[in-house]
Amino acid sequence: VPEAEVDANNLGPTKYNYTERFVRKKFDNEALLPKCHYRSKKILYDHHGHVIYERQPTKEMVPNLDFVNKHKLHWRSHPADWFNAFFPMNRKMQGNPNTFCIANLTSWLNLKAILSNAGPLGGSYPSFTP
Repeated sequence: VPEAEVDANNLGPTKYNYTERFVRKKFDNEALLPKCHYRSKKILYDHHGHVIYERQPTKEMVPNLDFVNKHKLHWRSHPADWFNAFFPMNRKMQGNPNTFCIANLTSWLNLKAILSNAGPLGGSYPSFTP
């Protein structure tokens, strides 16, 4: 395997001879993080044994605890619970009617198949039933 060539500015190997340089902005955000003791850096707990959280500036990607708490997820949650949090089966009645859910996706796919004559009359997919 040939060694990659490094350019003069030590920016890494040049690929495909592109002249553009893309500069990303620094990621600065605030997130709910566990509160730590100022000296020992140990995580602090309240009198019920729950972790104390506070908004802190962060430069890393961290889990959105508001989303996690809203969907009642934790580190022992089943993977299907995490999947349902991101791709719900049905939309909430008081929610936006255009919100993504699996029910809307399957009805749209069935409608698209019917319109393209995928059923028994069309002949493209004889075993298709909506």
